Amino acid sequence: MAGKQTNGNRTVKRRSFLSSLSKPWLVLLLVVVIYLGLSVVKGFFRVKALLAKITATRLEVTVQQKINQQLKEKQVKLEDKEELTKLAREKLGLVKEGEVVYKIIKKEK
Repeated sequence: MAGKQTNGNRTVKRRSFLSSLSKPWLVLLLVVVIYLGLSVVKGFFRVKALLAKITATRLEVTVQQKINQQLKEKQVKLEDKEELTKLAREKLGLVKEGEVVYKIIKKEK
């Protein structure tokens, strides 16, 4: 017999924990369980959002490291006197002293 226990001549019913609680306590227990469940779900979604943010940040770090490497390579080139002279001639149109510059002008049709 489940839930019953015999003690000599009399039968004693065993009550489960939940059935021994009064209604206000059951309601309070239910509210606490719901609150804890919602807290766990909220925490799960917060962790998921933070992991997505970490992934995006790592990607951004990788991109910035590549840009940084390119800028360092450009800096090394600009420290070379010949490269700097070449750049000054091409981009700024500068000439050495005594040089003559010829410009070719195309005729418009």
